[in-house]
Amino acid sequence: MQTNLKQIREDRGMSQAELAKLMDTTNQTISRWERGERGITLETLEKLSSALRTTIAQILGLTGSALSTNKVCQIQFIDKEGKFMIDDQVFTNRSTNTDDLRAISVQDDRMAPTFCKGDIVVVDTLEKNIRVDGIFAIAVKDQGVFITRSNWNYLKEVLTLKNDNPLNDDVGETNPDDLEVVGQIIWGGKQF
Repeated sequence: MQTNLKQIREDRGMSQAELAKLMDTTNQTISRWERGERGITLETLEKLSSALRTTIAQILGLTGSALSTNKVCQIQFIDKEGKFMIDDQVFTNRSTNTDDLRAISVQDDRMAPTFCKGDIVVVDTLEKNIRVDGIFAIAVKDQGVFITRSNWNYLKEVLTLKNDNPLNDDVGETNPDDLEVVGQIIWGGKQF
């Protein structure tokens, strides 16, 4: 996984040795993270963001007012023992291959309190059928990728897109065939 870790560290005027000391790890580990040769756990990303006074989204290069589709990235979610770190219950009833999962950073508070700006969500890119109730990542031309709740009315065959934040207007009824669905949100992690 390529990140902005090296650039952010250098912008802070910090050496690999200094960051390694703050992270209680070795210079070699920092170097491997910067070169994308070693996976970074969510716990480690949280520590890095604290040590570098930045956000996980900035480390992952997921910044901007709207997340463009080319900024949807694959992340290795592994723990210290090299095991998949997201709660196994998320995947119990799924035949999801981890290669089909993408992580994106939430860019606004439209879905607050469910997901807030800076939170990381995992998208199953094989789940594109928006004619079900759920939370989806939708690509909007020239605007980026947005998180929204879908409500499918089976009787009327109408799709309504909603925001969880009462301060934001819902998208309303829309034709599902007009949407570019990135995938269904299957997990979310809070920015601390």
